[in-house]
Amino acid sequence: YALIGIPLYLVILDGVGKLLGKLVRRVAKKAHSARKWSVNRVKQLAWAITFAIGLCLFFLLPAFVVSSAESWTYPESLYYMFISLSTIGFGDYVAGRQKGQQYLGAYKAMMFVWIACGLVFLAMLFDLMKRGIERIDTEESKVETQSDG
Repeated sequence: YALIGIPLYLVILDGVGKLLGKLVRRVAKKAHSARKWSVNRVKQLAWAITFAIGLCLFFLLPAFVVSSAESWTYPESLYYMFISLSTIGFGDYVAGRQKGQQYLGAYKAMMFVWIACGLVFLAMLFDLMKRGIERIDTEESKVETQSDG
């Protein structure tokens, strides 16, 4: 599993993240052409909306569900959300494994879907950030080339 499964999952994660990044860019381009807003305004709005939706779907709302199901405080659940999605995973909090706790049948499946989708969301954010950094680097190189010539 470690030799094939993890690298394969990372490739799939990267591909789906890039696909979602394209979707966000496509929606931003449509907003730019439909509203005649400046490119910078559309970029900022797209980032803000994407970040807000992801924050709610992958941190705030699941933390509420987990705090109820696991009898953790909300800050403990937020900590678990961050540690799990960042793939640090200290193991000090593990969902679905409390002794004497009864869980709904779909709870563990929901946690798996949450982690998989959350990782895809983070991959999309990383792809968008990488593209932004590459664009800045390209623009700086053009400026340096023009000033040298």
